[in-house]
Amino acid sequence: MGSSLDDVLALDTETVLSRRLQTLVYLKGFSSTPYQARQLISHGHVAVKGKKITVPGYMVGKEEEGQITYTIRSPLNEISHPARPKVEMYKSEMPVVPPKEKPLEKPLEKPIEKPGPAASKPEPAPQPASVQPAPIPATPQPLAQPKQEPSSGEKPAEKPKEHKKKEKKEEGS
Repeated sequence: MGSSLDDVLALDTETVLSRRLQTLVYLKGFSSTPYQARQLISHGHVAVKGKKITVPGYMVGKEEEGQITYTIRSPLNEISHPARPKVEMYKSEMPVVPPKEKPLEKPLEKPIEKPGPAASKPEPAPQPASVQPAPIPATPQPLAQPKQEPSSGEKPAEKPKEHKKKEKKEEGS
């Protein structure tokens, strides 16, 4: 730990916050939002160097940054897990800094050809007569099924009887 007091005092807030585990989990694509990253960490789904870390404010060293993974027992290890972000996390191993923009090249300009009076629109090719849509057949009526007489051993289904509620007579004084 060859840091001097001047090195520590030169740190700004943004640098310190960018080293937090919560920030790195979000930036590496393990979660969709910083809030989800915090939840994943506190619920024990994130490991650094194979060790489960449950503190979102854990300061990740430069050597540990590439060793952030889901824990072995986490269901998020499955690629098809619904809580897993849609972007593959392996693409995020690129530097977090966006690449420098290249100056735009001017596209080659094509002269726009205007149709003159001699130009005519091409007519669509006539379709052969055999390609006409087939007529839709009328929907068949369902066949009436004959009523089956109950066999001698079975009783016909009876309609349930309705029971009227008996009203209690109130005794008046």
